[in-house]
Amino acid sequence: MKDFFGKVTGAVSKTVGQVVEGAENATETAKLKMAINKAKGRMDEKKTELGGVVYQCYKDQQSDDAKMNALCEEIKAIEAEITRLEIAVKEVGHQAAQQPVQQPAAGAAGIVCVNCASPLTEKDVFCANCGTKQPPKAEPQPAGPLTCPNCSSVVTEKDVFCNSCGNKLK
Repeated sequence: MKDFFGKVTGAVSKTVGQVVEGAENATETAKLKMAINKAKGRMDEKKTELGGVVYQCYKDQQSDDAKMNALCEEIKAIEAEITRLEIAVKEVGHQAAQQPVQQPAAGAAGIVCVNCASPLTEKDVFCANCGTKQPPKAEPQPAGPLTCPNCSSVVTEKDVFCNSCGNKLK
């Protein structure tokens, strides 16, 4: 009996450790994605500022190459920062994939997050655990080919009448 409880305690400890590590990975990924979004916002502001400088140069029929070059260098630096952050997101995801983690049970509808496999409901658009937007729900497809209700011959959705018995389908 002591051995049984030891195994249970060990299994629970291992699972808790895996859950904590998964939560840490999700938190790190969320922080990195937020930094990426902020950097993209700064880059958009710099591009807008650059556009203003270019237009002012056009309007004044003068060139301000120094200011345009400085803004382009700032944009280039922000792009490099975004690339570095995107690589870091992939590394965190790769590290998480390397470690076997027991996945939580699916939600009542049998749906789980595409990123972290947390249980979801049919109404969830974003995962409450990791924040990942979920893909749109696929429309259910018919189980098999469409058949005529009168003679059971295979018909298509476009058919108005059954080719075998002439029954009106629509």
